[in-house]
Amino acid sequence: MKLKSCFLLLLCPILASFGQDKNTTQKDIALQAGKQVPAITVRVITALNAESTLQLAGYNDRILLLDFWSTSCGSCIQSLPELTALQTRFPDQLKIILVGYEKSDRITRFFRSPKQAAYRGLPVVYSDTLLKKLFAHQYIPHIAWICKGVYLGATGAEQVNPENIALVLQGKNPAGGEKRDQLAFNYSEPVFPLNTNPALQQVKPLWTSAFSGYLPGLPLKAGQTRDSLAGTRRFYAINHPVLHLYALALGSGLPMQTNRRILEGTDTGLVYQKPRGYYAGWTRLHCFSYEVTYPENTPQALVKAKMKGDLDCYLGLSGSIQERQVSCLVLRRAARPAVIKQTVYSPETGTPSDSIRYISAADLAYRLNNLPGFPPVISELDEKQTVQINPRSAAPADIAGWQALLAPCGLSLEQERRQLPMFVLHSNSFIKH
Repeated sequence: MKLKSCFLLLLCPILASFGQDKNTTQKDIALQAGKQVPAITVRVITALNAESTLQLAGYNDRILLLDFWSTSCGSCIQSLPELTALQTRFPDQLKIILVGYEKSDRITRFFRSPKQAAYRGLPVVYSDTLLKKLFAHQYIPHIAWICKGVYLGATGAEQVNPENIALVLQGKNPAGGEKRDQLAFNYSEPVFPLNTNPALQQVKPLWTSAFSGYLPGLPLKAGQTRDSLAGTRRFYAINHPVLHLYALALGSGLPMQTNRRILEGTDTGLVYQKPRGYYAGWTRLHCFSYEVTYPENTPQALVKAKMKGDLDCYLGLSGSIQERQVSCLVLRRAARPAVIKQTVYSPETGTPSDSIRYISAADLAYRLNNLPGFPPVISELDEKQTVQINPRSAAPADIAGWQALLAPCGLSLEQERRQLPMFVLHSNSFIKH
């Protein structure tokens, strides 16, 4: 489909009846929940370059969602199908407008892609500076909910669903909690400052560590800073799930692999499961923040050991990498691969084409290790080796299906029992909180 045949709207905000002083900060003009949205006019540019104007107040008879996004935000793009479906489902009760900071040509190039053809009907504000300040935030996706001209608050993308639309139509707020970003947070300074006594402000401790629960308004983030005057370094991890923190402390990805971790007698809430509710709500209960300051010449192994010990102490748990005898699948070369050639349908054109899918051995092992219900998969192939796989419309759902798929490629997937390093987490009976 050519771009000129679609109805993508590119909206450029105008400061109509909403003036700003040049010294006004984002916090100063941020709209609070429960307040009336100012009368703002925006100029509309269609794909055919037809210009007109539009007022946000024109949607005071319905729910108006302003979805702040960008073309480089993966989670923003993933939500486009749901947004489009909701707009179709509630045509007279809902209006969704995408709001971006990027220029119009970048937005146009994005929607020109065939992959985005289905979402061209969503209007887009480009080069925005005003709405970002009015609906203040730091992190996207950020969805501002407006109903009958009144700002209800903001949420993340996961809360934009039919259930919450129905709640707002009933005069209620969307479920899942409000998203309130901290607008000014200095990651170069300690998350948990210790010297609040003015007489000790110049004292720089050499070793400190601190642990807390979820810090509202901040994203999942980790980093390091260096204080050359004090001769110290600082590592921080903000709003991480417990398994993330142990992965950082142990320098291993095993805690993050479902089939390489053993949770013995620990709270199953350590792992998010969608039926339990919104991820945003889960993070408030099950994410933590940690910070450690140490002399800059300290070996990293010692710093990680310190962090691991702190986590065990603070959480009342014991996490470690242990050798365990477990069932696994071994991916190996079994025979000379057969010549594979099958007629498949190209998803781009819908026409038949003869093709073979090429994938590296490392990528294949990674994919197998992330399939639900699969035991650990150990690859004996050269990681850089390219594997030819017979394409299918859908990937197999079980071990037998994958064995059948890989056999013509000269590969086998055999069940064995092996001694493997596993992440083991269990309750520490000596520590009670």
